[in-house]
Amino acid sequence: MEIFTYEDYLNTIRGVAEEEEEYIINTEKVHKRHDKLIKEILTKEEVSKLLEKYLKLKIEKEKLEEYTNKYITKNYEERESDIVYKIKGRNIYFLIEHQSKVDYKIPFRILEYSIEIMRTALKKQEANKKRGNNKNFKYPQIIPIVIYTGNEKWKVEENISKVQESLEGYREESFKYNLIDINKYTKEELLKENTMFSKIALLEKCKEAEEIIETLEQIIENTKEEKEKLYRIINYIFREK
Repeated sequence: MEIFTYEDYLNTIRGVAEEEEEYIINTEKVHKRHDKLIKEILTKEEVSKLLEKYLKLKIEKEKLEEYTNKYITKNYEERESDIVYKIKGRNIYFLIEHQSKVDYKIPFRILEYSIEIMRTALKKQEANKKRGNNKNFKYPQIIPIVIYTGNEKWKVEENISKVQESLEGYREESFKYNLIDINKYTKEELLKENTMFSKIALLEKCKEAEEIIETLEQIIENTKEEKEKLYRIINYIFREK
């Protein structure tokens, strides 16, 4: 009969812990690669199309410019949002956050990022002496967008007031983000859209090998330009799947 000693137990626990740590590290790497891919896809042209399609805002790509997406919060912790674009010459910002998993902290995170964008913009204006004590001064407008490409149903409240304590008899307008949930669109709708973003959304929706192959054939057939970028996307998605 084999004897399972205390030392064997410690070695087993240690082995499990190491495996879990390795899994967490690998999972974080996958998410970082995924976020990098989304950032590469959402160019000014793609964002312009996205705004028109999902928010009914017609803003030409020439009017958009990338904005820094790293902020230092009041507790000196560095945070990074996914993508921020602004309209040239105006204090209007589009904060785009990509989610491949359901995250119930999103309402607060989006609010926090938005405040930091405003804080950074106001500091720049104060440095240029453009703000001052002016009753006509307009504070920056942040338009937050959450893009969800996961398989699980998105159940996160879009309005932060829905997850705050409430006082009976008192109501107020509160902060809300715009949700683009890819699961609400059919394969045919995404194919017709014919943007790089819709292509990655289509491939992420595929589950079976036959479905992936069929979708790939349709995507490649419909892609006239940016073939090299498309091949990188295909390579990435196959590696992750």
